[in-house]
Amino acid sequence: MVGVPAQPPAVGIVTDYTDPDTSKLVRALTSAYTDLPTRDFQCGYACSDHASWHEAGVRSAIPFESQFIDYNTNIHSARDTLNTVDFAHLLKYVRIALGFVVEVAGASY
Repeated sequence: MVGVPAQPPAVGIVTDYTDPDTSKLVRALTSAYTDLPTRDFQCGYACSDHASWHEAGVRSAIPFESQFIDYNTNIHSARDTLNTVDFAHLLKYVRIALGFVVEVAGASY
């Protein structure tokens, strides 16, 4: 869900069913490790696995490929194949994920 950049490209930060402090960290990591802006949005429902973690009391955040949950119509369809993935864009999310690991390593959650 992060291999197809929105136009213009941005990291969508889901703000419902998430932890505000963890989402703030993801915004900071996006700024530090990529050239992408962030855009907050709400799904309006438990739109991914982060919601289950949040409901269980685990601090969660979710960076998304756009500021709209339905931007990429290929997700979870027969068209959701490797040839639709922009790997250069996907690498930016890898940087966010690795930055998250580095920043929270040893932190007491």
